[in-house]
Amino acid sequence: MAEKETTALTPEAVREELVKEIEALRREVADLKRMMTPTFVAGYGPPTKEERLAGLQRLREFREEMLRRRGGVPLPPSAEEIARMREERTAQILGEGMA
Repeated sequence: MAEKETTALTPEAVREELVKEIEALRREVADLKRMMTPTFVAGYGPPTKEERLAGLQRLREFREEMLRRRGGVPLPPSAEEIARMREERTAQILGEGMA
């Protein structure tokens, strides 16, 4: 069998290889950063103060319309309704609600 010839790497050769690897990693990181950085698209930025205020006004108008439709009766608090529904479902699962 032929013996494998092994050559010992010099510290300089190891350093050169490490520098190459580090540079390759830096390029990869730079590419990833570039891909992850949001690109500005005209017309699609954060809303202006006027747009935010207009949105709040639309919400107020919607709430008032809902109250008008319901004869001035507000919707019940959802947390209470959710808790009630959970209790009903728990009773159903445990078989307490079965007759």
